[in-house]
Amino acid sequence: MKVTMFWHGGSSYAAPDTHSARDAEVFDSIAAARRSFAARADHDPYYPCVNDDDPQDGGPEATLYFGKPADHPIIGQDYPDRIVRFGPRGGVIVERA
Repeated sequence: MKVTMFWHGGSSYAAPDTHSARDAEVFDSIAAARRSFAARADHDPYYPCVNDDDPQDGGPEATLYFGKPADHPIIGQDYPDRIVRFGPRGGVIVERA
């Protein structure tokens, strides 16, 4: 299984375009996408102004789409398989959409 992630960095970033391969990131697993999501709040200079707040408080959020390796990147889907966000104590939460 491969995972396509569309990441939104929070209030300092524009929303991703789920109809554009330019905004799609492909990972080999949910765990790899989760690690990448968490690492962006660790003061990564490539992703400035990202914090570990809940999306309701301006924090980042990502949507995940699952499929066979040949199907990726998955673009143009209306409903994701999972949503990734930071919880109230800074941990990464992956939940069904």
